[in-house]
Amino acid sequence: MKRLRVGVIGTGRMGRNHCRVYASMRNVQLVGVFDQDRYSADWVASQYNAARFAEVDNLINEVDAVSIATPTATHFNIAMHCLQQGVHVLVEKPIAPRSIASPTRRAIVLRSASVACSSTARSPIT
Repeated sequence: MKRLRVGVIGTGRMGRNHCRVYASMRNVQLVGVFDQDRYSADWVASQYNAARFAEVDNLINEVDAVSIATPTATHFNIAMHCLQQGVHVLVEKPIAPRSIASPTRRAIVLRSASVACSSTARSPIT
């Protein structure tokens, strides 16, 4: 079976968690990471035997999918850029604050990709 090649954009707390999970998955290859903080990206890449990419475009050219774990205000533009390049996207929630993405633009993202949502909140099903 072909391994899914993934990258992580953002190497803060959530990005490190995505890297840890991907690195533990048998059918996934963590190709690399990108972060504007070069030192953070270097450290995370070294922990998971992945490459640190100096440019986000270089990373997305090498992967099938990315996780976006950057500040919320950047989610929408990064996700749109990746989708336009044909890369599958997993975005930390929220996809974008309402002030950045109009309902029409958010609908474009939702039509462009399969979206899976998960929450740890538990409520009874009625």
